[in-house]
Order: sequence, then structure tokens, then C-alpha cells
Amino acid sequence: MYCRAFFYRTFFYRAFFYRTACPPKTDHSDLFSHTLSAILFLFLTSITASVNASSRPAITPLDTEPYSFKELQQAIGFYQTLNTLPWPVLRKTNKLLRLEDNHPDLAIMRHQLLLLGDLTAPYTTPHNTSDNAADTDTKANSAEYFDQHLEQALKHFQQRHGIKVDGILGPQSRKALNISPAHRIQQLALNIHRQNQFADKASQRFIQVNIPEFRLRLFDQNELLLEMKTIVGRKTRKTPVFDTHIQALVINPSWNVPKSIAFKDILPRWQEDPEYLQRKNLQVLAGWNSSRPVPAEEIDLTKMYQGNEYQRLWEPPGMGNTLGRIKFISRSQYAIYLHDTSAPRLFDEHNRAFSSGCIRVAEARQLADTLLSLSEPEDVSLEPILSHSRTQTLPLQQPVNLHVTYWTAWISPKGTLNFREDLYKRDRWQMQEHQQQLAEIIDKSSVPAPLETAQVALRQVHQQSLDTQTE
Repeated sequence: MYCRAFFYRTFFYRAFFYRTACPPKTDHSDLFSHTLSAILFLFLTSITASVNASSRPAITPLDTEPYSFKELQQAIGFYQTLNTLPWPVLRKTNKLLRLEDNHPDLAIMRHQLLLLGDLTAPYTTPHNTSDNAADTDTKANSAEYFDQHLEQALKHFQQRHGIKVDGILGPQSRKALNISPAHRIQQLALNIHRQNQFADKASQRFIQVNIPEFRLRLFDQNELLLEMKTIVGRKTRKTPVFDTHIQALVINPSWNVPKSIAFKDILPRWQEDPEYLQRKNLQVLAGWNSSRPVPAEEIDLTKMYQGNEYQRLWEPPGMGNTLGRIKFISRSQYAIYLHDTSAPRLFDEHNRAFSSGCIRVAEARQLADTLLSLSEPEDVSLEPILSHSRTQTLPLQQPVNLHVTYWTAWISPKGTLNFREDLYKRDRWQMQEHQQQLAEIIDKSSVPAPLETAQVALRQVHQQSLDTQTE
């Protein structure tokens, strides 16, 4: 109880988890003030959109804040309101639509983004004095025209859904836009349940790795110190959700190749290509405690990781080591840890599920320096150790808690509602597992009486958008 009460008092709670993990009792009047004004704005701009082109005034989209929330409980109330309307659905196709395109799908996307709050005006009449100004104005006034403001709204949607921000309507954006309000309600409730559990164990100093977000954050004394990209396990080799602590750093680590990786990835390639081990700087050792390489003529694949005289694969430390230059030692039943990488180019990818389960961090040196500064009374420089390739272990006097989470919905410190793809389909089975708890959470978020006006306004926006599509 004391830990939970302390956590509630922290700045981190006020700046981040106040919006996500442990919301106080929902202030529906505050929800009304934040949501109704935006909905009424949409309603008024939609009415404006129905006026003929000659009399329509120019509207500046996104000149007001998109819907913002203090907590996920409020977001459930918003989606409950959306759930009273038929949800427009884009057709499934690989067709890409971009700026200045004309297509019927764009009217549906415009409708969706209006209801979600990413787009705050149906479209804008540009000021055009060229010879083809009439034709340009007609396009701009069409719900099926991809104007700059629709592109900006789509980028905002992509940003908060973890989709590559390119302003192009492609398969990923279509899939996310088509997710129904009913599903979002369940997803939000599940993440409230997860984040409430997290709040019970969060300490003053901890690292969080959120798997679906591909991000790591380090907090100390309620302050965000570091944030960086991560690479997590691929769908067939999932990174598990767990809690542990980082107790030491290994500088210039070697890599003891796990049996599973050896049999799934390395040994089949080695059998096809006899030079594979040499190219990958891998050696065959005899037994676990031995550092003696097995002579080539004594290597026996039937002894790999089995028998009394088993042999195993090992990679010596160095610049090209698979684990990079730094490994973060932690204890867990999964033998999963954080480490550097020799392939930093993969951090340029948007979806970064590439590993065999362990977590690669983009700024390993920065994370190591920060952990050492927090743990050690005197400055510790890694430069002398990194100048050579000998392995050295540096225990942390104050171990740091590590929480590997699976959050697919949360509120940012600025009030933006974020969603992420259910990478491992964990949401699906946990919604079934926690049906009763989720029902109780949703019940607390039932739409209050003041939002009846907002519901009416949303229905008007919905109808006006439909009317606009048929003009």
C-alpha cells in the first residue's frame, strides 16, 4: 500500500501515469469540456462543408487541438460514444493513395479521421488564380480529393498508431483505421488493467521496455532520463513480459550461443556452407567451462549441445560481436537480457521485431554511462575498457529494476491517445482471460449524461460526412 501511495504522489505519475496507469476517479465534467468542444467544432465545420463552393469560407484544418485525454478511462467514454454510430470501413487493398489523388476511399478515410479527431475540418478551399483554378477548387471541395490537410491528419493518425509517418494511405493505415470502436474499448480496458498492475510495482528508478512500441525508457526520481529505440523478438521468438533488475554490465562480452539458436539458425547454414562459422567469427568449444577451441578434425555435429563430451558454439569478444560491446546482466527465468548490437542499421526500420528474444538497445553506451553514474559514487569511464577487447564485468552497486511490458494503448504526457499493433496477439487471448475485470473497468467508463449532447453532435458529424460523400 505504501509503495502504491508513494507512486501516486510522484511527478512521473502526474506527468505520465496520471494519464495512463492509475487514473483517479473520472471527472466527467472535465471529459465533457475536452470532448464536447471538439465535437461541436467538427459539427459546425461539417455544416460549413455542405454550403456550395462559391460561398464556403476557407477553413484551416488542425487549428485546434485534436482530442486529448487525461486517462484511458476517459478514452473509453469517447469510444463508447463513437460506438453508437455505424463505423465506416475502408476496403482491403494494397492500393496506395497519396497527396493530390482522387478516390472514393478518401471520402471514407476523411470521415474516419473526422470522427477520431485527427482531422478537424472536412476540407479547405485553396486560393488559386491560375487558369485551371475552377478545376482545382472543385477537386479541393471534393471529399474524395487528397488535400494537404487530409495528408497532415493522416500523418497525425500514423504517428499515434506507430505506423510509418509518410502521409500515404497504405495497408497498415487502412487496417488501423478500420478497427472498430467496440474493439478499441476492449483494448483500452485491457491496457488499464495492465497499467494498474504496473503501478503497484513501479519504483523511483526503473527501466521500462515496451515491446509493441519498440522503445526503452529510463526513469529516476520521477524524471525521464533516457529514451531510445529497441529491437525485440520476432513473432516466432517472442520477447516475454517479465520483471527483473539489471545488476551488472559486461564490457566486451563474448557470446555463448544458445542451443535453440544454434540448431535453428547456425548449424543448418554451416552444413550448407563449410565457411559459415569462419565468416561469422564463431568457434566450437568443448564443454561449458572450457575456452579451448575444438580442432577442426575433432568437431562432431552429433555432440553439439548433448552428451558427456558435448560441443558448443562460441563467439569471442570484439567489435563485430553479435552482442556488440556492452551487455546488461539481469536474472530471469527466460535468460533474456539487454545488449548492444553489431548491426545498428536495423534501428532504422520502423517495425523492429528481429531478435531471437533478447532486447537490443540503440544507445547501449549512453545507457551504460547513465546506469554507472546513478550507481557509483565516483565517475567510472568506459573508455579505457572499450579501447581493447578484453571482457570485464562491472557490478552495479545499486541494481536498477527492469520492467518489460506489453502496452498497446496509453496516453502520452501531452494527452495524445496512442495505440500500437498487437504484435504477438497477446491482446486477443488476454481479453478472453480477463473478461470480468475488463467488464468492470468498462462499466466505470459508461457515458455520463452530459455526453448525450456530444453523442448527438457526433451523429450530426457522421451524417454530414455521409452527405458530403454523396454530393
